[in-house]
Amino acid sequence: MKIVEENSQLLHLENTNKIYLGRLFLFLFATPFFSAGIAVIIFLGKLNTLKCNHAIIPQAQIETQQISCQLTRQGLMRKETINIPQLYEVELGVSDSDDGETYRIELITSQGKIPLAEVYSSGSKNKRKKLKKIKSFIKNSNEDSLIIKQDDRFFAYPFGGIFVLVGGSLMVASLTFFRQIYCIFDKTKGKFFMREDNPFKSVIKEYRLGEIKRIEMLEEKDSDGDKVLKPKIILHRGLEIGIDLTGNMSEKEKTIKSINNFLQDLSGAENNRT
Repeated sequence: MKIVEENSQLLHLENTNKIYLGRLFLFLFATPFFSAGIAVIIFLGKLNTLKCNHAIIPQAQIETQQISCQLTRQGLMRKETINIPQLYEVELGVSDSDDGETYRIELITSQGKIPLAEVYSSGSKNKRKKLKKIKSFIKNSNEDSLIIKQDDRFFAYPFGGIFVLVGGSLMVASLTFFRQIYCIFDKTKGKFFMREDNPFKSVIKEYRLGEIKRIEMLEEKDSDGDKVLKPKIILHRGLEIGIDLTGNMSEKEKTIKSINNFLQDLSGAENNRT
């Protein structure tokens, strides 16, 4: 903080550095994590449901079997329905990467190859079971209907939630420290105010000017255990209130001297109020 207004009755200090670059960097760093988590939940977290039926299609006095299906992908934001006039076959799609193989069920249809789920994922055993059921249904015309479900929400929601939680926490933490601090010594009211604003709340602390004993630089240890000098408002009851003055040591001492000089004539302020 530094003095932004000074007269015989009012001394106003303000932290004019409204944006902390370190906190801004933290916010920007956290944003991709938060956005990625939201994207995973919205776009990958889907319940995929395949419903198929055997249908008899008469063609030139000959009845033929045909399998028609409906594939539904229910996500958090929207629902997608794909009508499949004819299902021919099914196969297991494999994607090979440095992290290993991932799988998805792919339907061979009259519209081309349509995946049951849009993304590849681990767990080939479970997918092979579903694959076997679909193959059995295709071959067995005595089965009237088939319902197969693949719920990707069990993977997407926890995985995306971790990114949302980490990114969101860092974003909130960074915004909390985007703060504006005011310190006002007002002789007309006989009080001084400490006010701190951030995007979430404002905190105001109020004291009587007569409570102030002095303002000086006091020695204390920082987080690394090193001794540093920090400006403090010392009250008669022993309470020490830190004030974050800007500038080098000489500038801080000059500001402290100005505040102490301002507070010397409190009796004159008392007479003005009466």
